[in-house]
Amino acid sequence: MGVEVLIGEAALGPEVRAGWPALSAACPWDTAYTFPTLALGWYQAFADRFEPVVVVERAPDGGLEGLLPLARDRFTEELVPAVNFQASVHGWLARPLRGSYFLERALLALEPRFPGRVLTFAALPEGAPTDWTARTRPMGRRTRLHSAKHWRMPFSPERAEQKLDKKANSNQVAGLKKSGNLRLEPRLSAAALQESLPTLTEWYDANAMDSGRPPRFRPHPTAPGFWALMPECCPSFAATALYAGDSLAAAVLGFTVGRRYHVAWGVENPAHESFAPSQVLWLMLEEQLLQDGLQDADVTTGFEWMRLGAAEAKDTLQASVYFDRGALVAHDARTFALDVGRWALRLIDSVRP
Repeated sequence: MGVEVLIGEAALGPEVRAGWPALSAACPWDTAYTFPTLALGWYQAFADRFEPVVVVERAPDGGLEGLLPLARDRFTEELVPAVNFQASVHGWLARPLRGSYFLERALLALEPRFPGRVLTFAALPEGAPTDWTARTRPMGRRTRLHSAKHWRMPFSPERAEQKLDKKANSNQVAGLKKSGNLRLEPRLSAAALQESLPTLTEWYDANAMDSGRPPRFRPHPTAPGFWALMPECCPSFAATALYAGDSLAAAVLGFTVGRRYHVAWGVENPAHESFAPSQVLWLMLEEQLLQDGLQDADVTTGFEWMRLGAAEAKDTLQASVYFDRGALVAHDARTFALDVGRWALRLIDSVRP
């Protein structure tokens, strides 16, 4: 069957909502960020900023063969993946063996509806098909790829015990205990999270700017509202907090998908940062996740916060699809100029005495 580009209220109609969960369960490269409850929560929280744009292919049995969840920025007219900057990966859903076939047709259907736009998947999901990006394929000629990485943290009972016993970690725990007994809250209630969010987002942005990174929440005032919705609309979500006495020392927000925990973002109390409360929280949480049967964590979006050396890099791709030939030509010209510049510098270095 053909693909349909649905915009506005039609994009999130009853048939789409009904077919999305089954397609999510059937898709081999599904992620936390394409779960219907998470994406629908994002559309709700950012309704003033983004208009839903969903491309679907219907199955003969009445379900869905494929689904590409996107949004149009009401202010800039940009076309972006659903969940946008809140997600570590951007993808689509399709039944097995139909991933590239569906996505190619979805992108071809979008091109006349959104002329001049550039759609960027910041990092493709692990296991997602990439043959659609080949220069011999219809949209591959309009797609440019760049390297990206997923960061994985494997869980190990032995390593967790060893890390907790390390002298440095023992000193951190002792320092935090000066404020009171340590208490891990694996799953904050919706009310507790909503009450804490203004403080958590303020800490996050202050730390980001101190580290030379852009703030995540100040430019997007509705972002905290999105996370406040998660405990009730997304069962796989949990906000975990570490308390030292009555003081909130650190928190991490994430999702469980299968046997993997996905870190969304985390933050620590500046008043306790000399004792690395985020690291202590993670060591305690890792033990809990192991007990729950999880095998590893995706820490891509929490990597700077965690400051842990045991993460393993997994190569993936960033893909930018150009619906505008002029923008594509300009991109290729810039890339060529940079390559020539790098080649010239290497040549100069090679002949320099």
